[in-house]
Amino acid sequence: MDIESSTSAASASAVFRTQQSVLFSALIEKKLGLSLTWSKWRQKDLEIRSDATLWVRDPGATGEDSNTSESGATLSNLTSAITQTIASPLQTFAPGLSPIESYSVSKVRLTQMNHNAMDGNGTDRDFGILLECDTTDGFETKVRFILNELQFHDFVQALHMVSRDHNLDAVRQLSITEQVHATSSQKHVSRRVGAVAKNASTMRITIAMAMDQVNTLSRVEQVVEKRGVFKWLPVYFSNDLVHGAWWFVIASVLFTVSSAIVLDNSYKNYYLGEDDSFLDTFRYRASWVLMTISGAFFVLGSFAFVRATHEDPPMKPMFTWYHVQSDELLGSWLFFWGTVPIIPYILLYLAQSHGRFMYWIALLIACVFVFATLLFVRACYPNESENTRKFQIIQPITRALCCCFCSRAFLDKHLPNDWLAGNWIFFWGLFVGSVLSFMLLLYALSIGDGLLIFIMASSWVEMVGYTIGSAYWTAGSYPEDASGDAAAAAAGSSHRANLTAAYSTGSGNGSGTGNSHSNASVSQGSLLSWIFRGSATATGSSPASTGSTTNSLSAPLL
Repeated sequence: MDIESSTSAASASAVFRTQQSVLFSALIEKKLGLSLTWSKWRQKDLEIRSDATLWVRDPGATGEDSNTSESGATLSNLTSAITQTIASPLQTFAPGLSPIESYSVSKVRLTQMNHNAMDGNGTDRDFGILLECDTTDGFETKVRFILNELQFHDFVQALHMVSRDHNLDAVRQLSITEQVHATSSQKHVSRRVGAVAKNASTMRITIAMAMDQVNTLSRVEQVVEKRGVFKWLPVYFSNDLVHGAWWFVIASVLFTVSSAIVLDNSYKNYYLGEDDSFLDTFRYRASWVLMTISGAFFVLGSFAFVRATHEDPPMKPMFTWYHVQSDELLGSWLFFWGTVPIIPYILLYLAQSHGRFMYWIALLIACVFVFATLLFVRACYPNESENTRKFQIIQPITRALCCCFCSRAFLDKHLPNDWLAGNWIFFWGLFVGSVLSFMLLLYALSIGDGLLIFIMASSWVEMVGYTIGSAYWTAGSYPEDASGDAAAAAAGSSHRANLTAAYSTGSGNGSGTGNSHSNASVSQGSLLSWIFRGSATATGSSPASTGSTTNSLSAPLL
């Protein structure tokens, strides 16, 4: 923390503090930074400061400064606290008040999860709260906690005082009565939240479990409704792009390992069998070194896309340098460098074959493939301004090729831009490659060549993995307004629509535009932000034309 931010924190005073500890859960990175998941419910003390920060502390970590009261905030002491802060800019706070976690609440979206059941004493109701806010360094995040009626009233008043962009005048409402009743009927409810929350009331533990159920239900229905195709695919991750990226990771790891095994086979007395190609030993080993290097780049690129495809909220980019300012851009560059070794790989065969025509064709195809990957890298860069659009390249060509046997409505839905057109080309290319690999595997089995069987079998498994991943990417790349039945499905069930709205960023009522919170915060790169925000229609506009990007072109924000 720099001197300026330290002075700001020191001069801020508390305008709200919970009288009793509340159940609290936040989004955290897990699995080596490749996944966002809700932390376990824990007992925490909450405090809103006049500098628009939310402090979260362990129970008992209390202390008094001259402007802090142990009771919840009222409108009068909120105004008094901020007035005193302005009058005493050098005011300090007790060391015991230092937060364990802190969040920025200058821009918030609040969802109140209601139920009809009363607490054990029959007087106060408890509410589940979903708060969309920012981390202190400007990245979108979410936290969950449970408050009673009085605490909720004071909490909203405090947010009104310090937030400049909010939906507090029209808080989103969501009923979780059905989930609460289903959860309360289960035995040993308290054991499922954790031993740390054992002092919480049974009703609050029940609400916490109900909120977990709502989160899962919302995610599955939202993912399926957003798909433009392949709605039958199973849902296992937060969205289809994350799911597809994990298939790319698996296939890339298999590709790298199998290439390394074939390379090792050439040094270990050919335990898989001898190579029958016309390459000499040096060129043969060099070719598999190139494939191993290519696979390593694909693995790293796939992991980068696992991070980049988290959208609700997006994950903080790993680097800030301009050319890798988002995980999406980092992944695209890694994929590009993974395709480059294909060219020298083919050149080895071309040189040894003394210029056979088929290798010239293969070299041409490889150059086109590398160039197409470079175009993908270009598309991942953010625009200089929201009004700037990149020229479409792939989409006009694919529409021209398909216009003779596809209707205009079909083309508008399935080929609206370069991103989706490229995904379809990628999918069908991999599908055909999977079929050809299987046919070559059958041929290898018929001749009984052990090394060829291993190469063809591993190639077929890898191609199937890439094809499945590509199917998920294609299904999840449709903008929300291009999915024909998404609106009808949402309108068919108001409860399901509420679930989707509650767990979608920038989709609720509030002050400002519907997605002002999302666009004002930092998110991942241009292509993926276009997909997640659904900000383009099926008119051929570039997915990279939106302004919700991780960094501007002029300078990184981190």
